Amino acid sequence: MMSCSGRTGRATTAPAWSGWHRASAHNSKLLLQHANEQEQSSAATGSGGGGPSPSILDRLKDLGSRAQNWLEEQKAKAAAAEAHRQELKQGLDDMLKASPEEQAKRGGRHRGGGEC
Repeated sequence: MMSCSGRTGRATTAPAWSGWHRASAHNSKLLLQHANEQEQSSAATGSGGGGPSPSILDRLKDLGSRAQNWLEEQKAKAAAAEAHRQELKQGLDDMLKASPEEQAKRGGRHRGGGEC
């Protein structure tokens, strides 16, 4: 596929799982570090509210729940992006099979039908 500048365009793909996994692991480490800092701060100053502070296990469960929610959101976004990519691929395949007249009816070189 040629762009207006004459360079060949390529569809972008989602980042490799390993890159995403590293970012996810990094975020998890930051969340745990933040929770530990808050726990240490609470222990140093007292609970403040007079009631028992949440245990580390409760905090870890909360962090795990938030991480699971985040992962589910990322999975939904990835599925939506894949569906969109498939729609674009199908549209491209249809255009490649179409005659020049059909291509012109469907939008020419650009979606807006304008020239470069």
